Amino acid sequence: SNQKATNTVVNQNQTVATSTPPSSLPSVTNSPNPTVTSTQAGSNVPTVAVTQKPSQAITSSTTAKRSGTKVSASFLSKKPVIDGVWDEWTTPAYPAAYVNFGLNNWADKTDLEGSFRIGWDNDNLYIAVKVIDDKYVQQASGYDIYMGDSVEILLDRDLAGDFNSSELNADDFQLGISPGNPNTSGVKEAYLWFPKSSSGSRTANVTIASISSNGVYRVEAAIPWTVFGVTPASGQSYGFSLGISDNDAEGTIIQQSLASNQVGRRLSNPTTWSELVLVK
Repeated sequence: SNQKATNTVVNQNQTVATSTPPSSLPSVTNSPNPTVTSTQAGSNVPTVAVTQKPSQAITSSTTAKRSGTKVSASFLSKKPVIDGVWDEWTTPAYPAAYVNFGLNNWADKTDLEGSFRIGWDNDNLYIAVKVIDDKYVQQASGYDIYMGDSVEILLDRDLAGDFNSSELNADDFQLGISPGNPNTSGVKEAYLWFPKSSSGSRTANVTIASISSNGVYRVEAAIPWTVFGVTPASGQSYGFSLGISDNDAEGTIIQQSLASNQVGRRLSNPTTWSELVLVK
């Protein structure tokens, strides 16, 4: 897709696929069980209208609930050590195994498959992601980190306010995390692509650690709520998606496929995202 166009969205031209998370990963509430299919998404990269940001997150009403996957983030009374070690987490693990882009480039679960854990406190949103990937390739930096092995978080901080809106606006966030260039021991980065008015590096804000071994890499991140302009509280709900980009082409900066936690997830349509609930 045309990643440099004005007010455009990264990763928009996506081949949407539905697939069943493999049995090796835990099931998710309301997870569908369809046959794998593939359809080509629209070729036009949308121009996104920017509206004024609210000052903080808005708790969704009881009627504003996404029908798809629900992800619960547990309050962490003790801050996790950000060191890339997955086994220290005790919160539920959710699969990120739906191939939403590049199904033709996806071989099998050894090529790309993920799971994640998530938590929060008053300062940060915490994530731990475990990715099965037979070849780690990340040679991009800055804006282009999605064209390498990386993690992406989508967050709609006003789920109730624009619950039925199928377009991105200024309270929708797209944050990428690079586990390291050229390997997980290398330079780590965080980059905010959207909203466009606030785009740029967030490496100085986000704490990232990652490790890899035997075709698996693990990455942990502490993301300050200030990155999203959010004041968190138990019971708040947000639109949410966690995606994992894959590049197996050494020497080439390209996004070959992307898997996420939500079947049918479209970057440019927040109604296709899942729901994140803060619990305490």
